[in-house]
Amino acid sequence: MPPPARPLPRRILVPIPVDEASWDALTLAASMAKALRAEIRGLFVEDLDALAAASLPFTRVIAFQSGRLGALEVTQVEAAFRAQASRARQRLGAFCERQAVAWSFEVANRQALTAVEPEEAADTNDAGRAAPARGLLLLDRRALRPARQATALLRLAQSHSDAVAIWDTMARSPMQVVLVYRGDSANLELAAHLAQAMDIPLRILVNEASPDATANLVHGAREWLDTHRVHATLQELAKTDPARFRQSLASLERALIVIERVDLMTILADAAATTG
Repeated sequence: MPPPARPLPRRILVPIPVDEASWDALTLAASMAKALRAEIRGLFVEDLDALAAASLPFTRVIAFQSGRLGALEVTQVEAAFRAQASRARQRLGAFCERQAVAWSFEVANRQALTAVEPEEAADTNDAGRAAPARGLLLLDRRALRPARQATALLRLAQSHSDAVAIWDTMARSPMQVVLVYRGDSANLELAAHLAQAMDIPLRILVNEASPDATANLVHGAREWLDTHRVHATLQELAKTDPARFRQSLASLERALIVIERVDLMTILADAAATTG
Protein backbone atom coordinates (compact mmCIF):
# COMPACT_ATOMS: atom_id res chain seq x y z
CA MET A 1 0.00 0.00 0.00
CA PRO A 2 1.45 3.41 -0.91
CA PRO A 3 2.13 5.86 1.92
CA PRO A 4 -0.42 8.60 2.57
CA ALA A 5 0.00 11.76 0.55
CA ARG A 6 1.93 14.68 2.00
CA PRO A 7 -0.03 17.56 3.50
CA LEU A 8 -0.10 20.82 1.61
CA PRO A 9 3.11 22.88 1.74
CA ARG A 10 3.43 25.13 4.77
CA ARG A 11 6.04 27.38 3.17
CA ILE A 12 6.28 29.24 -0.12
CA LEU A 13 10.01 29.41 -0.81
CA VAL A 14 11.17 32.43 -2.80
CA PRO A 15 14.87 32.72 -3.69
CA ILE A 16 15.80 36.41 -3.28
CA PRO A 17 17.60 38.00 -4.83
CA VAL A 18 18.65 35.55 -7.53
CA ASP A 19 18.05 38.71 -9.54
CA GLU A 20 15.96 41.82 -9.04
CA ALA A 21 12.95 40.26 -10.78
CA SER A 22 12.68 37.77 -7.92
CA TRP A 23 11.11 40.53 -5.84
CA ASP A 24 8.25 40.67 -8.33
CA ALA A 25 7.39 37.08 -7.39
CA LEU A 26 6.49 38.15 -3.86
CA THR A 27 3.04 39.41 -4.87
CA LEU A 28 2.13 35.99 -6.27
CA ALA A 29 3.84 34.29 -3.31
CA ALA A 30 1.61 36.27 -0.93
CA SER A 31 -1.53 35.11 -2.76
CA MET A 32 -0.31 31.51 -2.68
CA ALA A 33 0.60 31.74 0.99
CA LYS A 34 -2.88 32.98 1.85
CA ALA A 35 -4.47 30.22 -0.25
CA LEU A 36 -2.39 27.51 1.45
CA ARG A 37 -2.29 29.17 4.88
CA ALA A 38 1.46 29.04 4.57
CA GLU A 39 4.33 31.36 5.31
CA ILE A 40 6.69 32.99 2.86
CA ARG A 41 10.30 32.00 3.37
CA GLY A 42 12.80 34.23 1.66
CA LEU A 43 15.95 32.40 0.60
CA PHE A 44 18.89 34.70 -0.02
CA VAL A 45 21.05 32.71 -2.44
CA GLU A 46 24.75 33.48 -2.36
CA ASP A 47 26.38 33.45 -5.79
CA LEU A 48 28.64 30.39 -5.83
CA ASP A 49 30.27 31.56 -9.06
CA ALA A 50 31.34 34.85 -7.46
CA LEU A 51 32.79 33.02 -4.47
CA ALA A 52 34.64 30.60 -6.74
CA ALA A 53 36.08 33.47 -8.78
CA ALA A 54 37.21 35.30 -5.65
CA SER A 55 39.08 32.21 -4.49
CA LEU A 56 41.29 32.22 -7.59
CA PRO A 57 44.69 33.92 -7.11
CA PHE A 58 44.57 35.78 -10.43
CA THR A 59 41.10 37.35 -10.03
CA ARG A 60 41.22 41.15 -10.03
CA VAL A 61 38.63 43.88 -9.52
CA ILE A 62 38.57 47.53 -10.54
CA ALA A 63 37.56 49.94 -7.77
CA PHE A 64 34.58 52.06 -8.80
CA GLN A 65 35.81 55.42 -7.45
CA SER A 66 39.60 55.21 -7.87
CA GLY A 67 39.71 52.98 -10.93
CA ARG A 68 42.57 51.05 -9.37
CA LEU A 69 43.09 47.36 -10.06
CA GLY A 70 43.26 45.17 -6.99
CA ALA A 71 42.86 41.61 -5.77
CA LEU A 72 39.40 40.26 -5.02
CA GLU A 73 39.27 38.45 -1.69
CA VAL A 74 36.70 35.88 -0.61
CA THR A 75 36.18 37.86 2.60
CA GLN A 76 35.18 40.90 0.54
CA VAL A 77 32.56 38.92 -1.37
CA GLU A 78 31.21 37.33 1.82
CA ALA A 79 30.94 40.76 3.48
CA ALA A 80 29.02 42.07 0.46
CA PHE A 81 26.65 39.10 0.65
CA ARG A 82 26.02 39.73 4.36
CA ALA A 83 25.12 43.35 3.65
CA GLN A 84 22.81 42.35 0.78
CA ALA A 85 21.16 39.66 2.91
CA SER A 86 20.49 42.18 5.67
CA ARG A 87 18.79 44.57 3.25
CA ALA A 88 16.83 41.71 1.68
CA ARG A 89 15.57 40.58 5.08
CA GLN A 90 14.34 44.07 5.95
CA ARG A 91 12.61 44.45 2.60
CA LEU A 92 10.94 41.04 2.85
CA GLY A 93 9.73 41.72 6.37
CA ALA A 94 8.21 45.06 5.41
CA PHE A 95 6.40 43.52 2.42
CA CYS A 96 4.98 40.57 4.36
CA GLU A 97 3.81 42.75 7.21
CA ARG A 98 1.89 44.92 4.74
CA GLN A 99 0.33 41.77 3.26
CA ALA A 100 -0.41 40.28 6.70
CA VAL A 101 1.47 37.11 5.77
CA ALA A 102 3.75 35.13 8.06
CA TRP A 103 7.37 35.11 6.92
CA SER A 104 10.86 33.88 7.68
CA PHE A 105 14.28 34.38 6.13
CA GLU A 106 17.23 32.12 5.45
CA VAL A 107 20.65 32.64 3.91
CA ALA A 108 21.51 29.82 1.51
CA ASN A 109 25.28 30.17 1.77
CA ARG A 110 28.15 28.17 0.35
CA GLN A 111 28.09 25.64 3.19
CA ALA A 112 24.34 25.02 2.90
CA LEU A 113 24.37 24.81 -0.90
CA THR A 114 27.21 22.28 -0.97
CA ALA A 115 25.78 20.08 1.78
CA VAL A 116 23.19 18.39 -0.47
CA GLU A 117 23.94 16.75 -3.77
CA PRO A 118 21.37 17.60 -6.47
CA GLU A 119 21.56 14.06 -7.81
CA GLU A 120 20.33 12.53 -4.58
CA ALA A 121 17.11 10.57 -4.79
CA ALA A 122 13.86 11.70 -3.22
CA ASP A 123 13.31 11.27 0.49
CA THR A 124 12.77 7.78 1.82
CA ASN A 125 10.04 7.22 4.39
CA ASP A 126 8.87 4.40 6.57
CA ALA A 127 6.14 2.31 4.97
CA GLY A 128 2.67 3.62 5.71
CA ARG A 129 3.92 6.98 6.96
CA ALA A 130 3.24 10.21 5.10
CA ALA A 131 6.25 12.12 3.84
CA PRO A 132 6.83 15.35 5.78
CA ALA A 133 5.69 18.53 4.09
CA ARG A 134 8.46 20.95 3.31
CA GLY A 135 7.77 23.73 0.88
CA LEU A 136 6.78 24.88 -2.58
CA LEU A 137 9.73 26.49 -4.36
CA LEU A 138 8.56 29.45 -6.48
CA LEU A 139 10.89 30.31 -9.37
CA ASP A 140 10.82 32.91 -12.09
CA ARG A 141 10.16 31.49 -15.55
CA ARG A 142 13.69 32.40 -16.54
CA ALA A 143 14.67 29.20 -14.73
CA LEU A 144 13.59 27.53 -17.98
CA ARG A 145 16.47 29.28 -19.70
CA PRO A 146 20.19 28.88 -19.03
CA ALA A 147 20.66 29.83 -15.40
CA ARG A 148 23.90 31.01 -13.81
CA GLN A 149 22.80 29.54 -10.52
CA ALA A 150 21.42 26.26 -11.86
CA THR A 151 23.36 24.18 -9.31
CA ALA A 152 22.14 26.35 -6.45
CA LEU A 153 18.51 26.10 -7.61
CA LEU A 154 18.75 22.32 -7.87
CA ARG A 155 20.22 22.08 -4.38
CA LEU A 156 17.51 24.33 -2.97
CA ALA A 157 14.82 22.20 -4.60
CA GLN A 158 16.39 19.03 -3.21
CA SER A 159 16.89 20.28 0.33
CA HIS A 160 13.86 22.52 0.86
CA SER A 161 10.93 21.59 -1.37
CA ASP A 162 8.54 18.84 -2.37
CA ALA A 163 7.39 20.63 -5.51
CA VAL A 164 8.39 23.53 -7.74
CA ALA A 165 6.18 26.26 -9.19
CA ILE A 166 7.33 28.35 -12.16
CA TRP A 167 5.85 31.73 -12.96
CA ASP A 168 6.62 34.60 -15.33
CA THR A 169 7.24 37.56 -13.02
CA MET A 170 6.86 39.96 -15.96
CA ALA A 171 3.23 38.92 -16.54
CA ARG A 172 0.09 39.85 -14.69
CA SER A 173 -1.80 37.43 -12.44
CA PRO A 174 -2.04 33.77 -13.57
CA MET A 175 -4.87 32.71 -15.84
CA GLN A 176 -4.42 28.97 -15.27
CA VAL A 177 -2.63 26.44 -13.08
CA VAL A 178 -0.78 23.79 -15.10
CA LEU A 179 0.41 20.60 -13.44
CA VAL A 180 2.93 18.24 -15.01
CA TYR A 181 1.52 15.06 -13.48
CA ARG A 182 3.71 12.04 -12.77
CA GLY A 183 1.51 10.18 -10.32
CA ASP A 184 2.09 12.20 -7.14
CA SER A 185 -1.36 12.76 -5.65
CA ALA A 186 0.04 15.39 -3.28
CA ASN A 187 1.01 17.59 -6.23
CA LEU A 188 -2.40 16.95 -7.78
CA GLU A 189 -4.06 18.15 -4.59
CA LEU A 190 -1.72 21.14 -4.41
CA ALA A 191 -2.47 22.25 -7.98
CA ALA A 192 -6.21 21.77 -7.49
CA HIS A 193 -6.13 23.76 -4.26
CA LEU A 194 -4.26 26.64 -5.87
CA ALA A 195 -6.59 26.72 -8.89
CA GLN A 196 -9.66 26.75 -6.66
CA ALA A 197 -8.30 29.43 -4.32
CA MET A 198 -7.31 31.68 -7.25
CA ASP A 199 -10.53 30.88 -9.14
CA ILE A 200 -8.69 29.92 -12.34
CA PRO A 201 -8.79 26.75 -14.49
CA LEU A 202 -6.67 23.68 -13.77
CA ARG A 203 -4.88 21.93 -16.63
CA ILE A 204 -3.08 18.62 -16.18
CA LEU A 205 -0.34 17.50 -18.56
CA VAL A 206 0.66 13.83 -18.64
CA ASN A 207 3.93 13.01 -20.34
CA GLU A 208 5.40 9.54 -19.81
CA ALA A 209 7.71 7.17 -21.65
CA SER A 210 5.14 4.62 -22.79
CA PRO A 211 1.47 4.66 -23.83
CA ASP A 212 0.63 2.23 -21.02
CA ALA A 213 2.25 4.43 -18.38
CA THR A 214 0.46 7.48 -19.73
CA ALA A 215 -2.89 5.66 -19.76
CA ASN A 216 -2.41 4.56 -16.13
CA LEU A 217 -1.62 8.11 -15.04
CA VAL A 218 -4.60 9.53 -16.89
CA HIS A 219 -6.87 6.92 -15.30
CA GLY A 220 -5.49 7.69 -11.83
CA ALA A 221 -5.86 11.44 -12.31
CA ARG A 222 -9.44 11.12 -13.53
CA GLU A 223 -10.31 8.91 -10.61
CA TRP A 224 -8.85 11.43 -8.16
CA LEU A 225 -10.64 14.33 -9.85
CA ASP A 226 -13.97 12.50 -9.78
CA THR A 227 -13.55 11.49 -6.14
CA HIS A 228 -12.74 15.06 -5.06
CA ARG A 229 -15.19 16.68 -7.50
CA VAL A 230 -12.53 18.80 -9.11
CA HIS A 231 -12.86 20.00 -12.69
CA ALA A 232 -9.73 19.98 -14.82
CA THR A 233 -8.60 19.62 -18.41
CA LEU A 234 -6.46 16.53 -18.99
CA GLN A 235 -3.99 16.50 -21.84
CA GLU A 236 -1.78 13.62 -22.93
CA LEU A 237 1.54 14.71 -24.38
CA ALA A 238 3.63 12.63 -26.71
CA LYS A 239 6.95 11.69 -25.19
CA THR A 240 9.40 14.45 -26.05
CA ASP A 241 13.08 15.08 -25.55
CA PRO A 242 14.18 17.47 -22.77
CA ALA A 243 14.57 20.43 -25.15
CA ARG A 244 11.02 20.14 -26.46
CA PHE A 245 9.70 19.56 -22.95
CA ARG A 246 11.35 22.79 -21.78
CA GLN A 247 10.05 24.65 -24.83
CA SER A 248 6.52 23.35 -24.33
CA LEU A 249 6.47 24.69 -20.77
CA ALA A 250 7.97 28.00 -21.89
CA SER A 251 5.17 28.39 -24.44
CA LEU A 252 2.43 28.30 -21.80
CA GLU A 253 1.13 31.84 -21.39
CA ARG A 254 0.19 33.29 -18.00
CA ALA A 255 0.38 29.88 -16.38
CA LEU A 256 1.50 28.97 -12.88
CA ILE A 257 3.28 25.69 -13.66
CA VAL A 258 3.65 23.05 -10.95
CA ILE A 259 6.36 20.47 -11.57
CA GLU A 260 8.36 17.92 -9.62
CA ARG A 261 12.03 18.26 -8.69
CA VAL A 262 12.98 15.76 -11.39
CA ASP A 263 11.40 18.07 -13.98
CA LEU A 264 13.47 20.99 -12.72
CA MET A 265 16.60 18.88 -13.07
CA THR A 266 15.61 18.03 -16.65
CA ILE A 267 14.90 21.66 -17.54
CA LEU A 268 18.12 23.10 -16.11
CA ALA A 269 20.31 20.26 -17.41
CA ASP A 270 18.94 20.80 -20.91
CA ALA A 271 19.41 24.57 -20.63
CA ALA A 272 23.03 24.05 -19.59
CA ALA A 273 23.61 21.58 -22.44
CA THR A 274 22.12 24.03 -24.94
CA THR A 275 24.68 26.69 -24.04
CA GLY A 276 27.53 24.29 -23.31
